[in-house]
Amino acid sequence: MSTLVTPLPEFITQDFDAYDAEAHEVWSLLYALRMATLEETASHVFLDGIARIGLDAHRAPDLLRPGNPSSRLRTLASDRLVSARSAPTRRA
Repeated sequence: MSTLVTPLPEFITQDFDAYDAEAHEVWSLLYALRMATLEETASHVFLDGIARIGLDAHRAPDLLRPGNPSSRLRTLASDRLVSARSAPTRRA
């Protein structure tokens, strides 16, 4: 009998300096939309956790900066944040 194992995704290094004002604006919009839902559906523990790790509603987090939300998450919960892409891509 064989067991199917899904491999873990390959995470990439975030290139925070490649984020321009538009990328941070997109982050802000997505953050606001998601938080509107979470404020109605998430537990207070989850919402307190977002505040404690210091996610900024207006700028994407710099995952490599000392004291970033990922390092605070690791300290609090032995977990971490990862980058979805190395940099946003602009459509022509």
